[in-house]
Amino acid sequence: MRNMKRALSVFLCIVIAFSCTGVAFAQDSWNAYWQSNSTDIEKGVYVAPGQTESERTIRWYTDSKDRNYVLLSESKDMSKAQQITANVTATPQGDYSAEAHITSLKEGTTYYYTCNSDGYKSAVYSITTSTRSEFSALYVTDVHISYDEENKDSIKNNSGKFASVISQAKEKSDISLILSTGDQASLGRRDEYCGYVSSADAKNTTVAILEGNHDRKNIDYRYFNANPETNDKGIKSYIGGDYWFVKGDTLFLVCDSNNADGVYHRRFIKNAIKANPDVKWRVAMFHHDLLGSRIPHRESENKLIRLLWMPLIDEFAIDLVLMGHSHYYTMSNVVYNKKTVTPIADINEVTDAKGSIYMVSGSINRPRSLDDGEIPPVGEHIGKYVDTENVIYNVLDFSENSIVIKSYYDGESTPFNEFTISKTTQQGGHPKRTFNPINNIVRFLGGVYSIFNNIGVRSDLKKKYDIKVPFFAGISGK
Repeated sequence: MRNMKRALSVFLCIVIAFSCTGVAFAQDSWNAYWQSNSTDIEKGVYVAPGQTESERTIRWYTDSKDRNYVLLSESKDMSKAQQITANVTATPQGDYSAEAHITSLKEGTTYYYTCNSDGYKSAVYSITTSTRSEFSALYVTDVHISYDEENKDSIKNNSGKFASVISQAKEKSDISLILSTGDQASLGRRDEYCGYVSSADAKNTTVAILEGNHDRKNIDYRYFNANPETNDKGIKSYIGGDYWFVKGDTLFLVCDSNNADGVYHRRFIKNAIKANPDVKWRVAMFHHDLLGSRIPHRESENKLIRLLWMPLIDEFAIDLVLMGHSHYYTMSNVVYNKKTVTPIADINEVTDAKGSIYMVSGSINRPRSLDDGEIPPVGEHIGKYVDTENVIYNVLDFSENSIVIKSYYDGESTPFNEFTISKTTQQGGHPKRTFNPINNIVRFLGGVYSIFNNIGVRSDLKKKYDIKVPFFAGISGK
C-alpha cells in the first residue's frame, strides 16, 4: 500500500510538472518544426480552392522559370502519381510564383501531393474532397502574421499561434476548408504570408483568403493568392479581385470590401449566382465590419460601406456574411433593409430567416484590448457579442439544411456560442428585393472613388517599396 501511494505521488508530480511546462513543450515542438521544414515554409506551399469541389490550385515560390509541376496521387507513397504542369509569374523579388491547376478530383477522396521545381521537392501533403453537402470549415479573421525587425522570432511565433488554432479546430471537427476574411499579414510581406500557411495542417487544408486593408500595404498578396478570380468588368485592386467557389451545397462569394466599385461587385455576385442556380446556401465574405459599431472613429467609414454592401446582401438573399477588421466578436440579429427583423440574443437557432446574419470573429494574433476596462459600444443590430482579449476561432458545420456555427476561445473544449441557421427551401424566408435607383448612384460613385483610391495605392507602392505598377493596371487592377 505504501509503495502504491509513493508511486501515485510520483505520478502526480510528473503530471503537474508536465502541465506547468506544456506551453514550453508546445513552443519547443513548434521551433523544431519551423527549423526542420524551413524550405517548404519559405516556398509558401498551400492549396487554394477551385470554383468547384473537383478543382484546386496548388501554389508555391520557385527559383526556376521552367520545369515546375505538382505530383498528385491517391496513395501516400505517391505511386501512380499524375504530373500537373504549373504556370509561373515573375515576382518583384526576382523569382517566380508557381500555380498548378488541378481538375477532375473525385468527391470524398484523399489526395497526396508534392510541389516540384529544379532542385526542389516539397514534403508530401494531402487534401481531402468533401461529399455533396456536408463539410466543416474553420472561420478566422485578422490572423495578422507580423514581421517585426526588432524581434526576429515574430513571424515564427505568430505562425505558431495560428497553427495551434488550426490544430484545435481539427480536433473538434473534420475541417476541410479554412475561411479567412482578410489581414492575413500585417505588412503584406511575403514572409508573413508564408508564415500564415506554414503549418502542416494548413498545407493539408484548402485555404480561402481575401484582401484586408493590411494586405493592401504591399504587393506580395498579388503573387501569393491563387484565388479562382473571375473576369467581371469593373475596377478592382491591383493585388486581386472578387472570386467565388462552391463547396457542398454552399456558394461562397469572396469580395474585396476595400474596393468601392459597387457596379463591379453587383455584376460579380449576379454572375456567380447565375452560374450556380441550384446551390442552396449563399455565404458572403469580406473584410470590413458593417454592423458591429465597436470602434466609434470608424463609424463614418462604416456608414458609407453599409450604403454599398447591405442592398447587395438583401438583393441576392445572402444567408450569412463573414467579416473582420474590428477584432471584436459580434453576431447580428437577422437583418433586412437595415432593420432587425428577428432578434437572436435569446435564441440559438433561426429557420427560414427573413434576412441575413452578419458575423465578425476576433483576431488571432491581435485581440482587441479593452482600454482601462472600458466597454466599447455595440451596434443596434447586434444580437450576440463578447468583450474579451482571448483568441477566438469558429467551426462552421455545413449540411443541406443547416449551417451550425460554434465559436471557441483558444484552449477551451466547449463553444461559448453556438448558433444554427436552417432553411427548408432554397429561398428560405428571404423577401424579394425591390429596385431602388439610389443604390445604382451609390455604386457608380463608389467606382469613381475606387479609381482615385487605386491611384493612391499605386503611389504608396512606388514611394515605400519602389515598386512601379503600370498606370492603367494600377487603376483598373488588370
